[in-house]
Amino acid sequence: MLRGSAINNDGSAKVGFTAPSIEGQARVIAQAQADAGIDPSTIGLIEAHGTGTTLGDPIEMRALQQVFATSGRTEPCAIG
Repeated sequence: MLRGSAINNDGSAKVGFTAPSIEGQARVIAQAQADAGIDPSTIGLIEAHGTGTTLGDPIEMRALQQVFATSGRTEPCAIG
């Protein structure tokens, strides 16, 4: 069941046309969680985009870390 969603475009504040910024990714992740009414500390699995690139994957992981760092989470969150 899909509970929430969000979309964004970083405009000129990104690495390049095909790569988002960490801040833009973090904003859209937090927006989707808020739209769904889900506390990030209750999420046990993230199914990531996972482009498999040395540019995209670290951006996605840093954005997830940025959003979840403020959740007060004590348990690990699996990444798929």
